[in-house]
Amino acid sequence: MNEMLSGIINNAFFVFFPIFLYYLFYHQGRDRFFNNDKFILTILFSISVTLCMFFPYQFLMTEDYLFDLRQVPLIIGTLYGGYIVGAVLFVVSAVVRLIIGGGDGVVIALLNQFAIFAVVPLFRRAYFKLVHRKRIAVITMISAGSLAFNAFAGALLFNDPLLEVLDMWFILLLNQSLFIILTTIVIERIMKNNYIEQNMQKHEKLEVISHLSASISHEIRNPLQVIKGFIQLLHTKEYDREKQKEFYQYMNEEIESAERIISDYLMFAKPTFDDQETISVEREIEKAVSIIQPYANLSSVSIQYTGLASDHLIDCDHQRFKQVIINIARNSIEAMEGGGKLTFKVKGDKDHVLVIIADTGKGMTGEEVIRLGEPYYSNKATGTGLGMMVVYSILKNIHGTIEVNSMPDKGTEFLIRFPKSMQQPK
Repeated sequence: MNEMLSGIINNAFFVFFPIFLYYLFYHQGRDRFFNNDKFILTILFSISVTLCMFFPYQFLMTEDYLFDLRQVPLIIGTLYGGYIVGAVLFVVSAVVRLIIGGGDGVVIALLNQFAIFAVVPLFRRAYFKLVHRKRIAVITMISAGSLAFNAFAGALLFNDPLLEVLDMWFILLLNQSLFIILTTIVIERIMKNNYIEQNMQKHEKLEVISHLSASISHEIRNPLQVIKGFIQLLHTKEYDREKQKEFYQYMNEEIESAERIISDYLMFAKPTFDDQETISVEREIEKAVSIIQPYANLSSVSIQYTGLASDHLIDCDHQRFKQVIINIARNSIEAMEGGGKLTFKVKGDKDHVLVIIADTGKGMTGEEVIRLGEPYYSNKATGTGLGMMVVYSILKNIHGTIEVNSMPDKGTEFLIRFPKSMQQPK
């Protein structure tokens, strides 16, 4: 009795092992079992079939028959994976059966395994159109048909006493049906959970973009109204050349503000990272500093940056790298309302390049630091939070990280880590 239970438990573990292993490591973003990882799942199910066959069990009422649950991974793998997966599983099971041996049982096993490979994929198209309960009913009938094939093949080909062991086949039917039903329920639950997870992610992104769109439309409307006002002034009254230049400068600043908002929005809504290149961190920071310098001068902020003699190389599009540096620097400058000091430092170790950006601004509370980069969050009265969202989005896609240390009235320090490029500096 104990040996029989031990054998059944072992076979059950061999059946569920590949499915749970797949769920733990490979299922993210998969709404259809086998669709994305046929190679990995074929290997896992092959292992499952092999282990089931090498560790069979006996029922108490018979000592002449050995049983295992190989048909569960065979049927499920072939049904969900199709002919290619079924062919691999058939070959694996056939080779293992020939190694084990067993006289007449070898012929019946090979015929049964070939029948599973040849017939089961024919049900695939209709199977995936069915609802959950009907799928369980269909796969249970396939399992029952497979066992019936074994029983009748033995009776017809080798005169096995079918009626004398009918009770044994009935118990085996219940045993295999139970495990194939449980396995199917687990797989269907994995697929359903992935489907729900993907829909939630899509819904969250659409909700974020919806909120941002409303905020951004307001942010863009402001500079447009300013520009419209200056155009009306120029249209209704003659101004001297100096005054016109002043008006044009204001309009240009508002246009740049609108362009920056649109650029940030597009980069967040649809980031593309196909054009990776190897860049020098020091050189790109120098370029970013030269871009942000005029804005810092207007805000009475001094910038301190001393480039190093050697270049630290990372793999990233240079425009997106500068976007990260400029967005953080702009936030730091805006946090120093009465002027201050903005410092850039670059450090490197074996695997990473560290960029440190520190300001002497008003700082942030712990709660504000935690929420930094969240959708629709900004600690500025008129901000959208989009700039830091872009920073976090870019860093995530290039496997970078950001750490923020800040205290109210003490300033803020940003520590940005980039994976070092495998290429060596020239």
